Amino acid sequence: MEASPWGLFGLANLFDFVARVKEIAPDLQTLGIAVTKVNERKNYFKQTFETLSELDNVYLFKSYIRVDANIEWAQDNSKPVEAYKASSRSAAEYRKLTEEVLSRVDR
Repeated sequence: MEASPWGLFGLANLFDFVARVKEIAPDLQTLGIAVTKVNERKNYFKQTFETLSELDNVYLFKSYIRVDANIEWAQDNSKPVEAYKASSRSAAEYRKLTEEVLSRVDR
């Protein structure tokens, strides 16, 4: 989710949607929440992380993705950032998040 008030608003809608889907598929589980579009200099980031940390029964990934022009350039070139510029900070952050996701998944 985006580190912003709109991101938190959208997350509330997503939780409502997941609750309705669980009525049909009770075994549905969420793996966790990953925060993106982080600007560490803004209070939104800190507030978002604090709010998400207080949620019960929701895992908050420790890895997050900061705002980075390489992501926008990769999107503009219709490529994942890893393929567009593997040496970029954002590509490294996505790799770290991927490792964290894989550590939570039963293989």
